[in-house]
Amino acid sequence: MYIIGNILLALAGITFFMLTTQYYLKPMPGGDYGVGYAWGIIYLNLFFMLCLAGVTAIIGANGGFQWVASSGWGRFGWVSSGLLLIVVLLAVAGMGMNEGPKWMQLFFRIFAFFSPVLLLIIGFGLNNPDLRPFIPPALVQWPLKIMSGMGALVVVGFVVQSFAPGIMAMYRAINADPNELDSFQLGSLANIDSCDVQKEMVFLLVHTDKMRNPIIREKALQKMKTRPDWQEELVRRLDSGWAEEVFTFLGSNEVPDKSLFPEAVRKGILQQAKIFHDDIKDGRTFYPEQFGTEVRNVLNTVEQFQGMGVDYLPALRELRAALDTRANVEKPTFLCEKVLNKWLSKHGSS
Repeated sequence: MYIIGNILLALAGITFFMLTTQYYLKPMPGGDYGVGYAWGIIYLNLFFMLCLAGVTAIIGANGGFQWVASSGWGRFGWVSSGLLLIVVLLAVAGMGMNEGPKWMQLFFRIFAFFSPVLLLIIGFGLNNPDLRPFIPPALVQWPLKIMSGMGALVVVGFVVQSFAPGIMAMYRAINADPNELDSFQLGSLANIDSCDVQKEMVFLLVHTDKMRNPIIREKALQKMKTRPDWQEELVRRLDSGWAEEVFTFLGSNEVPDKSLFPEAVRKGILQQAKIFHDDIKDGRTFYPEQFGTEVRNVLNTVEQFQGMGVDYLPALRELRAALDTRANVEKPTFLCEKVLNKWLSKHGSS
């Protein structure tokens, strides 16, 4: 089998010669030629790595990795992981030869040249059993360990770079001062301050959800309640195309005079069903979590006014049916369907 390994090493050597003469020793061109240049490096590197992977498998089958401190599948795992890490390292070196400061480009060019040469030499020595006794173990083990370790550092760097922004954002959110508002939230406060509560009270309702920032929510509640007939305005809006906004308020807040609302809430649910129907009929993109907040607000509102002489079951059945509206494009099963089904199953016989 070592003959096949030597053939693969020869192919890998030819590929490396092509990479060196055609790519690594020439500056990266621009435009369309740059795209072809990049793909050329990718394909040749892939072929080079495939040849090395084949040689590695042959060396392993012929006992060339007995020095690895393991056996069986454990040895296979260590050797395979090391090879993958070296592949990552060489790929980064190949891409970094034309990026960053001049000294870094020079480092990557030197590394991208000497590392494959060293791998070919080590591979040739390990692949041929007659040569193994004459190769000092340190000359084989340490270069491979160093390159694998550098590859591991590269992988760790990529992972940290990928997750660091999210971790930092989570840390800032956990430790954020609830009284400190960002520019968007400050803009919301300004809109609340400038709102004409007699004409535009409905636009305050989006800020009254219990999930909103407490400062913004409290400001919106105070503003809307400066209108003496704010409860009557909510009742009127439930049957005038603004039911969704009113349910945002009612789903998170109590009202002083509940007697005003039971029948209006029933009409509002029918309005919400029409909104669902129209959104699905005319929609072009859908996602499973869609309509979940709206359904939650409706059900929270119903719980607040249930037992006050109005049967909400027929209206909620209309709301559930609206989610089955045929769309012009494929739509998923909405998660809120399960929530509504559970409510209807629980209250259907009452």
